[in-house]
Amino acid sequence: MTCQQLGLAFCLTAEENGNATAENGTTYSTSLDRKTTTTDIRPRLQISTGYKNSGIYLGYSFGQSNYKAGYVGGTNEAYAEFLRFGFTYLLK
Repeated sequence: MTCQQLGLAFCLTAEENGNATAENGTTYSTSLDRKTTTTDIRPRLQISTGYKNSGIYLGYSFGQSNYKAGYVGGTNEAYAEFLRFGFTYLLK
């Protein structure tokens, strides 16, 4: 059975924290809020199969929101992609 689903995800926080020391002894630190989106719509393709009361599934979801929108410099595209798999069991 193949199934197409639509998921909704909420981004709670995205932070950048780090420290570095150059060879000349200069230290650098960063502490920034990097949250650029609050929600992400994620279409998902999923295949599942079962027998009696158990089964397995495999799915792939891909986010539509660019998590690096508005960043300056570098490659500024980052989208969520998830490969999901698991087991199911029907409780009676």
